[in-house]
Amino acid sequence: MTNIPYPETEGLDPRVQNMISVSPKINIIKVMAHAPGNMESVLRLSDSVLNRGTLDPVTRQVALIRMCTVVGSKYERILLESVSRGVGLSEELILSARQGSSCETLSEHHRMAARMGEELAAGPRPSPETFEYFRQRLPLRELVELVQAIGFYLMQTRLIETFDISPEDPPVDLSSRPDSNNEALKAWREGRG
Repeated sequence: MTNIPYPETEGLDPRVQNMISVSPKINIIKVMAHAPGNMESVLRLSDSVLNRGTLDPVTRQVALIRMCTVVGSKYERILLESVSRGVGLSEELILSARQGSSCETLSEHHRMAARMGEELAAGPRPSPETFEYFRQRLPLRELVELVQAIGFYLMQTRLIETFDISPEDPPVDLSSRPDSNNEALKAWREGRG
């Protein structure tokens, strides 16, 4: 249970009520409703990070799972592991990502993704070796997307841990991808909904 109450949805702006109604039923979204001016931007960035980039989602998710493990955010790790199943990570790969860059069952690329998550969880920038590894292998767009993904979810872990947000019981399945042909989703992405 959070250390602050969830807001009553009836008293919220209709636009915020709509965002809550079309979003996954997860506790962090309920807490975000306390800051409705930020909520829409945060949800849009989350959608962009998870659904609209060109970075390989497996690489992204390995880095994110490891970052959550390093900072100790069980709640965000559980959510991101659910997303990971939807983009093709096996249970073995998820467990290996938790273990991080020293895990010998990870490929070199995934060890480096885990290392990027570890290093950005611990400080403001990756080591020169980690940066150069990805600089040589990813287009600039994807390198920026990787760092932005880690930074975004690092911010979310701070919200989760500060307000002691508990995992949903039962867990929410986030493994399915949004239907990009859904008219309500299109309208929301275009700022019309």
